[in-house]
Amino acid sequence: MKLFSLLDAIPKRELKSAEKFLCSPYFNQKETPILLFQLLRPWHQRFDKLDKAAIFQELRPAEAFDAKWWNDRCSELYRLLETFLQLQHLRKAPSQQQQLKRAAMKAYKLQKPFLKTTTSIVSDFEQADTTLTIQHFQLWECYHDLYTHSSSQAERLKYEQKAQHQLDLYYWTQKLALQANISSGTQGKELAIAPTYWKAILHQVDQLEKPPDTLQSYRNLIRFFEEGCSLASYEKATTAFIDSQLSLPNAETSFLFMIWCNLGSGQFSKGQTNFIQPVFKLYQYGIEKGLFLQQGYLPGTIYINSCVMAAKAKANTWLAQFRKDYRPLLKPYLKEETLALTQAFVAFHQEQFLEARAILDNISTNDLHFRIRLHSLSVRCLLELHLLNDSFYQVLSSRIRAFKRMINNKQKLHRQRRDAYRNFADLTMDLAKLGRNSSITTNEHNALQQKINTTSSLVLKD
Repeated sequence: MKLFSLLDAIPKRELKSAEKFLCSPYFNQKETPILLFQLLRPWHQRFDKLDKAAIFQELRPAEAFDAKWWNDRCSELYRLLETFLQLQHLRKAPSQQQQLKRAAMKAYKLQKPFLKTTTSIVSDFEQADTTLTIQHFQLWECYHDLYTHSSSQAERLKYEQKAQHQLDLYYWTQKLALQANISSGTQGKELAIAPTYWKAILHQVDQLEKPPDTLQSYRNLIRFFEEGCSLASYEKATTAFIDSQLSLPNAETSFLFMIWCNLGSGQFSKGQTNFIQPVFKLYQYGIEKGLFLQQGYLPGTIYINSCVMAAKAKANTWLAQFRKDYRPLLKPYLKEETLALTQAFVAFHQEQFLEARAILDNISTNDLHFRIRLHSLSVRCLLELHLLNDSFYQVLSSRIRAFKRMINNKQKLHRQRRDAYRNFADLTMDLAKLGRNSSITTNEHNALQQKINTTSSLVLKD
């Protein structure tokens, strides 16, 4: 239920503030949302054990459970808590408070306070020498307003020139950010990327008088693709990024850092095992510098990926210490499932396939991407067991068919992603069938190897 997910997302230390918010007559004049919150609060982080009917009886004694009334009240509380989270976020974000204040002054036509707030924001941004894309846009918008509202011709000219330069920076940052996302596979996979377009972007950045470090970082990322995604160009670019990233804002650094980690992992997944150590070193560096933390939590995907890369790199001492230190920092959502899946991955890479399979069989989740990782690892475990013992063939073929059905039914997955998983399932089946043959010829072996190597859309190619 989305209300329970929202309540779990609120840190325990902020629940008292949430209750004060609900009791404020300015935001809420109904008693039921307050009572419902108070009854649900003790179940924080364990709503899977909640008895809705019992809570309903507390609210409406001696009445039969009314599903519609219950859902309406939960929706009502959900909307109120959404507003609470917005206000909580604003309290922790002074720059956004300033932007909202500026918008309010403008809406109520309070000209002097509006210009004063706008000038203050510009001063703060200029002193911070910001390179965040969103702040480039905000600064350009402020320059534009000061240009529009200034009474002095000299002031108008000054802000006009600043607005033009800021717009140039914003425009090319957006172009390069989009290009980086396309290249790293996070969006726009079906867009055709022409080499002339890349060259045009790089040329235009060179024309800027003082290209910000963010643009330089995106430019290095694009050059990595121009140079053929080789290990040498990857190590060169990531070293340059680490050396220069101290001048970037934390949000921009984390974003770019994750792109580089994903790109390296992608090359390994395509079969280039020489990327293991460089990517593992990136994860080590990101963990050490706290680049992956989000509001004090470590995302589950980062936890799993760090453990997988450490296991692949056979860095067992580092892996044991990392799991001990960062387990408490995992986000509550899917925490237990994340720990179990990580344990299965480590067992798999340590060739303890039976143990990994037993762990996987006891994990249950409705999260799509988590399920895909779980089932694909289960297929890999069963393949390894089958290649050691032919008695696993039937359960492996059954699991592969179930995996393909799941992938085919998930329309939310991008078409190219579905194709890559289907190819993985089909080639795994081909390999399993070949493994049953006690007299494999060299030609049969080479033909399957060639088929794997030439399949471009394929996950887990290694």
